[in-house]
Amino acid sequence: LNLTPRDSVAKGAPAICGGFFVGGDGRRWRGMFGRLLAVGPLRRAPSVQATQNGTVVTAQRSSDPTKGLSAQQLLQGQQRILEMVAGGESLERSLQAIAGFSEACLPEMLASILYYDPYEKRLRRGGYGQLPDSFQAAVDGLVPGPKAGSCGTCAFRAQRVVSEDVFTDPLWDDFHDFCRTYRIRSAWSSPLISPHDQSLLGVFGMYYPDSRLPSAADLELVDHMTHLATLAAERHRRDEERRRQALEDALTGLGNRHLLQTQAGELAARARDEAQPLCLLFLDLDHFKQFNDNFGHLLGDKLLLEFSRQLKQALPDAQLLVRFGGDEFVGIVPGSTQQLSEALQRSEEHTSELQSRQY
Repeated sequence: LNLTPRDSVAKGAPAICGGFFVGGDGRRWRGMFGRLLAVGPLRRAPSVQATQNGTVVTAQRSSDPTKGLSAQQLLQGQQRILEMVAGGESLERSLQAIAGFSEACLPEMLASILYYDPYEKRLRRGGYGQLPDSFQAAVDGLVPGPKAGSCGTCAFRAQRVVSEDVFTDPLWDDFHDFCRTYRIRSAWSSPLISPHDQSLLGVFGMYYPDSRLPSAADLELVDHMTHLATLAAERHRRDEERRRQALEDALTGLGNRHLLQTQAGELAARARDEAQPLCLLFLDLDHFKQFNDNFGHLLGDKLLLEFSRQLKQALPDAQLLVRFGGDEFVGIVPGSTQQLSEALQRSEEHTSELQSRQY
C-alpha cells in the first residue's frame, strides 16, 4: 500500500490509493498502486443488471449509498482501514472496521464478513458491525454449497449472489427461522477473490430488513468494501501460510519439530502449575524403510498420511501432535499413562484396518 505524493495528485483529490472514494471536488476517484485516476461523478445510471439465483435481473436504484457519511468521512474511514491493514492489524479487527464502515455508509444495512479457511473448507467468522454475537456463532463453520443461503452459495459459486426476498428464494429454504430471528428479508453476498491466484478468501454479506435489489451505486460501494476486505484477507492468508510453513509438517499437516520445541515447555509448565498429569508419547512405524524400499516413496507418503489421520482420530484430546522426522511422531496428551494406554488400545482396531489395506 503506497500513499500518493501530494504533487502528483490533482487539486482537491485525496492523496491515498485503493478502491474508489469521493474527492474534495465531489468527483469519484479510483486509486491504483500509487496514482489516482478521476473516473467521473459518484452517481451513475438509475439501474443495473445483477445475478439472482443464476438469472440476470434489472435492479432499480435503492438508495444513495453514501448518505450516511460525508466525503471527508468516507476518505478518513478508508484511510484508517488501509493503515490498519498495512500496519499488520489482526484480520478480525480489520474486518470489524470494514463492516462498521460499510454500515455507516448504508445505515439500513447489516454487514457480515466471513473468512474462508482453505484447510477446513469452511467459512469462519471475520468481522461484523451491529449483528449480535449469536449471528456470527450461527454462521461460523458454514460449509459452502449450492443451496446454502446467499453467503454459502456465493462461496460455492465464487460469484455474487443477490436474494431480493429470502422467503421466496430457494437458496434460503433451510434458513427461514434464522432470517426471522435476525429480521433479514433481502441479502446480497459478494466473494472475496485473491488477485494473485484467484482463490476464495471469504464473503462479504449485506442484509436488509426489507425486500430490495442493489442499484448501480450500491454495487459500486459493495465492490469498494469488498476490495478493502480482500486486502485484509489476502494479507492474513499469506501470513497464515508462512506460519504454517514454519510450524507444520508439509506432508501430514501435523506440527513439526520447531513447533514441538516452541510449545512443549509451555504445555509442561501449564500442567505443572495446574497439577494435572501430562503424557509424552513417542511413536514410529515398524519396517517403514523396508516399505519405502519395496513400494516407493509415493506410497510411503500415503502411508504416513493415513497414519497421521488415524493418530488424530485415536488421540482427539492431544494438545500437540508432531511429525518429528521420517516415520517418527511425538504427542503431548493430557491425562495419566493409564488413560493414554486405554486410548491407544481402543485405537488398535484402526491399526488393524490400516494393516489390512492395500497400498
